Amino acid sequence: MSTLIEPESFDFVASFSSIEHSGLGRYDDPIDPIGDIREMQKISCILKPGGIFFLGIPVGQDDVGINCHRTYGRIRLPLMFAGC
Repeated sequence: MSTLIEPESFDFVASFSSIEHSGLGRYDDPIDPIGDIREMQKISCILKPGGIFFLGIPVGQDDVGINCHRTYGRIRLPLMFAGC
């Protein structure tokens, strides 16, 4: 996964109310149905082994609010952490 940051660079990463918008095109980012999962993979790459990741996302019934945001439930939420 290509990023501008060296792998395993951070002891702590925080993302609050951000990842749920990734890949939906609302903020001129390219449409990507798994954009949120790709962002999680990038974070996993830059986090040092044993590092801490603070994640704030909407949790409830799985949903995509038009092109606004995703809500994570029993289907999508496990996909966010697959391979981490």
